[in-house]
Amino acid sequence: MKKIVLFLSLLLMVSLGGCTNNNQDFTDTVTKGTWRVGYFISSGDEHTSLFNGYVFTFLADGTVAVTRPGAPATQGTWNEFNDNSRLDLSFADPGLLQKLDDHWVIDEIHDTEILLHELGAPFNQFNLNQI
Repeated sequence: MKKIVLFLSLLLMVSLGGCTNNNQDFTDTVTKGTWRVGYFISSGDEHTSLFNGYVFTFLADGTVAVTRPGAPATQGTWNEFNDNSRLDLSFADPGLLQKLDDHWVIDEIHDTEILLHELGAPFNQFNLNQI
């Protein structure tokens, strides 16, 4: 039943075209404070717990610093484009961060939450929650 509800939710999101709340500017929002992965879904399966403890700090220069307990900090790059509708993330880290290393559609932007899905793969989604 859970997968059916998830599938219907994703279908609705895709049918709406991944509309972005353009009342909020992505860059202004994401560069304020620190963020965590609130949920991560890959191929329809939830894997949020993989990102427990990860903290993301998006800087205005296009870099993103990532810290996690018991591991050295790592860095990546980010680029928002297409009028608040797309985000590119890139990480050199060969580990878990590679799952976020992609082109993302920005579905919604709020002061403390950003919802995204992978370009061309609407069943791959994640959101960022401000800490």
